[in-house]
Amino acid sequence: MRISGLTVQNSGRSLLNDDAAILVVADDVTIEHNRLHDIHHAVYIKDGAARSIVRNNTIVGRVDLIREDRGNGIHLWDAPDALVELNTVLHVRDGVYVGFAPRSIFRDNVFREVRYGIHFMYADDNLFEHNRFEYAEAGAALMYSKNITLRGNVFAHSRSSRAYGLLLQECDGVLAEDNLLLNNSRGLFVNVSRDGVFRRNRFVANDLAVQIYAGAERNQFTSNDFVANLQLVMLDAPGSNVWRGNYWDEYRGLDMDGDGAGDSAFSTGDPLGSLLSDYPQLRLFSFSPAVQALAAAERAFPVLELPTVRDPQPALLPVAGSAAADHGDTHAPRQPRLDLGLLALAMLLGALHQGIVAQRFAGFRATPAHSTLPKPETTR
Repeated sequence: MRISGLTVQNSGRSLLNDDAAILVVADDVTIEHNRLHDIHHAVYIKDGAARSIVRNNTIVGRVDLIREDRGNGIHLWDAPDALVELNTVLHVRDGVYVGFAPRSIFRDNVFREVRYGIHFMYADDNLFEHNRFEYAEAGAALMYSKNITLRGNVFAHSRSSRAYGLLLQECDGVLAEDNLLLNNSRGLFVNVSRDGVFRRNRFVANDLAVQIYAGAERNQFTSNDFVANLQLVMLDAPGSNVWRGNYWDEYRGLDMDGDGAGDSAFSTGDPLGSLLSDYPQLRLFSFSPAVQALAAAERAFPVLELPTVRDPQPALLPVAGSAAADHGDTHAPRQPRLDLGLLALAMLLGALHQGIVAQRFAGFRATPAHSTLPKPETTR
């Protein structure tokens, strides 16, 4: 069955009845090229309806209602093997609400001005690819699922006291690669999620790039870029997560052997540590002179054992977006090799200059006073 080319509006307002512009309870239904506006739920697929396709629709919710009173753009409940692509969804509660819809694909969609771009629970083996999530409380909130792949998505401009670009709650085996997390209150939030791989993602201009809570274990963060974030990483406890080969714009080390990695490790963490979890109001003091002095002292004399992130091979240049092993290139971009001969020559010239200045100064101090001053006249 195919539903195409329709305009549907004023479809009902009942939260209890789950009013919808298009309701699907059958298998193999395609919904495409429709305009659905001033509606409660736009497309509602449920009751085991399998292999649905929702493609190239424009969905606009009711802007006169607060978000909590609106319906969802696309609602999947017990709807396995769905394909959701090329849709534009605006001003609804959740762009896509997913419950019990395994093996589904979401790609090339735009979700804007919603509560959650994707609100997702109990659905394994799903793919999110090349979607844009903008101006939401959470670009994507993924919970209680495993084996999710997020590739090439944009999570941007999610801003409030509880906003996230991407939130992962009890999601094991996540693969997140080549995503952009831009200008969010928190870029990535990870809680009780294990064995994930986060690679070649770009964290740019977020208030906090990554927040990791206890129970997030054995995750790997490799070849990611951290650029212009107000704060890099917040941990409430040390963990078994691995950080390697990431680009940190705050790193100030050298690459003497020219292999593209810094010769010294990069460490970062929050001096307030787990206190922020129990007392979030302490964030007000995160950039106070006292806390910054504590952080500097801990870097110089690490005695407090604060939870920190340590990257033993920080990249000297941005690496996200460069080809990785499964794309045919296993090397980070190479930094131009430092010419040791020029460095030695510069050091020699500096030493000679200091010697000349010191010699002249010593000569000036050694000159007798009577050799430079006129003799006083004597009178008889």
